[in-house]
Amino acid sequence: LERSAFLDDTVHPRISEPGSFCIVDRRYRQIVLCSDHSANLQALDVVGRSAQMERYLAGEEGSSVMTLADGTESLSSARAVAGMPWLVIGLLPVTEAFSPVTALQYRMVRATFVLTLIACLLTWWMLRKHLSPLLDAAARLSQISVAQALPPPLPVERNDEVGELFSAFNRMLEQVGEHDRALKESEERFRLGFENANVGMCLVDLQGRLTRVNRQMCVMFGYSREEMESMGVNDIAH
Repeated sequence: LERSAFLDDTVHPRISEPGSFCIVDRRYRQIVLCSDHSANLQALDVVGRSAQMERYLAGEEGSSVMTLADGTESLSSARAVAGMPWLVIGLLPVTEAFSPVTALQYRMVRATFVLTLIACLLTWWMLRKHLSPLLDAAARLSQISVAQALPPPLPVERNDEVGELFSAFNRMLEQVGEHDRALKESEERFRLGFENANVGMCLVDLQGRLTRVNRQMCVMFGYSREEMESMGVNDIAH
């Protein structure tokens, strides 16, 4: 009787400590033998307490999550013993059964967070690398309206869309420079002709104020340039 027999091999724990194996007699609804020896020869729970246990006792085999009498959920597997009205049931708490899945989920979440962080850093670096020339171009464009001289041409170091944009920007700078030089030359010619004319010449705004007079105009009326540029047309003519 002390030898290892079929029953001992059947209920020998092959899983972690929280799990257990039991041999159940269907007819008498009684635990014949259990790896948890405190349950040996104990009656099963009352009818209807566990619907899954009732299905096992009715002949169903397989695995399912079952709620025990103490309210805990366990992963259960049942298999009938051939030739006998007995049932072998294995129980393992859900937290223990799914702990590898939980650990895997944790590792996946952690890996996803790390990969997302790396992706964000790479995206930031790529955007900074590709957008920094554009930001430089925008800064130089903003200098055109406030600076006295045109900014220097942008260095074209790439053959992509950014390089084409820089080339167009440099061509625009050349055209603006040409227009600026032509305007200055035109203003200089006007100044020389205006100041050196042998007749009195003046510029008058829409309100009739003298905004600019030449030397001969001052000689004709006998006022200084400052005095005449503070007058209006009605001050010197009927």
